[in-house]
Amino acid sequence: MLLSILLAAGIFVYYQFNKPHRDFAAEEAAYTLSAEGLVKAYQQDPSLSDSLYVDQLVAVSGEISQLKENALLLSPGIYLSLDSTQSLAALQVGQQVSLVGRVLSYDPLLEEVKMDNARIQN
Repeated sequence: MLLSILLAAGIFVYYQFNKPHRDFAAEEAAYTLSAEGLVKAYQQDPSLSDSLYVDQLVAVSGEISQLKENALLLSPGIYLSLDSTQSLAALQVGQQVSLVGRVLSYDPLLEEVKMDNARIQN
């Protein structure tokens, strides 16, 4: 009995550590929104927005308000951490841009939607 439980636990652990990683570059966006629309949705109903957008790829477009090392901020409040294959070299503050990234969470204090694995669309 104990041996079968240990064997099942071992198989489960092996499967969890060896399953393929999610390929964000190959996935299509589940939703397409403006930066303003996504932030407004979270401000109006955070729990509904979480149920719709968290861990989903979302295409967002808006104006770059700040550039950071391997990340950018779209106005009015979307923080996007870029995929390691992306570069900020061609981007400028004030530029309109479209990106696709995975929604992680909403920070009500900063009123920012946090996204990662973002890639530039245009």
